[in-house]
Amino acid sequence: MTTHQCRSLCVVASVVVFLTVLVMVGRGQSSDRSSREAGVAHHDGLSALRHEAAPMLTKDTLTEKEQEFEYIIEEEKKKGKRWMVTLDIGGGEKMEFSRIPKGTFMMGAPDGEKDAEGHEKPQRRVEISQDFYLGKFEVTQAQYKAVTGADPSHFKGGRLPVENVSWEDATAFCLTLSGRTKRKIELPTEAQWEFACRAGTTTPFHFGSKLNGDLANCHGDAPYGTEVKGANKRKTVEVGSYPVNPWGLHDMHGNVWEWCRDRYRPYDKLENLKDFFQLANQPDIRRVLRGGSWDDFARNCRAASRDDDSPDRCYGFYGFRVCFRMD
Repeated sequence: MTTHQCRSLCVVASVVVFLTVLVMVGRGQSSDRSSREAGVAHHDGLSALRHEAAPMLTKDTLTEKEQEFEYIIEEEKKKGKRWMVTLDIGGGEKMEFSRIPKGTFMMGAPDGEKDAEGHEKPQRRVEISQDFYLGKFEVTQAQYKAVTGADPSHFKGGRLPVENVSWEDATAFCLTLSGRTKRKIELPTEAQWEFACRAGTTTPFHFGSKLNGDLANCHGDAPYGTEVKGANKRKTVEVGSYPVNPWGLHDMHGNVWEWCRDRYRPYDKLENLKDFFQLANQPDIRRVLRGGSWDDFARNCRAASRDDDSPDRCYGFYGFRVCFRMD
């Protein structure tokens, strides 16, 4: 049974199961996606808002800074450069973004990739036609509170990623921040997310072909590509705790699932492979999540792994990062 099918069974969950899930998240005792999706942790977060276009500033109003860094590919250290911009988001908080260069890539799981699910295929070439800026980190609790005045997270800490947020909450955050910064802040599309995660690599993870909790926060005791078991922290960790990818982004695998702008749709139904973006007008259409989380087996943290949920649902392993583009 696929992850998508498992999640569909959750719709009829009872109040008793709902309470069970809250206990589960508090104790961090779940073992896999299929065993934990029995209820919805609602909170008094921001209501859904229509995402209207905000003014965009021209490129010459931002200053890029070049940064050198080290990243890892198949246990070998390499040197890279990233071009960063920093936005003042108010409340004493700033947000760093790395420039993602335009290009094409093979999106989805290739034939033969271990544990790949049907809805990750068929793999096909997708074009990202313009550069864009993507958050260096997942949105933190301190940043979320600076913009919204709230912090719904289960695990508390200013440098921890905000979690227990729905797609509606994440979209409302983007709308508020757009008005504050005079830039069109958005969730990345699913294509943008995977393009940025892979960063030119073709392996299951941007750092190589195996994961046991050493290079990403997940169930390291359920490893991928290796028999060696690693850490299972059973909670979120501070953003930036693990090595960057080749384009200077942290935590693209594990920690929290990241909401994307798109509605969920099987790949074989997609038509436009240039900057493709799927969004329905109906508020109940399920939205895409990417990257896996602290509460997932390593296989669910692969670059090709997809999940989906209703836009109003939130758990202690749902978070997001944001992006913007300068046309």
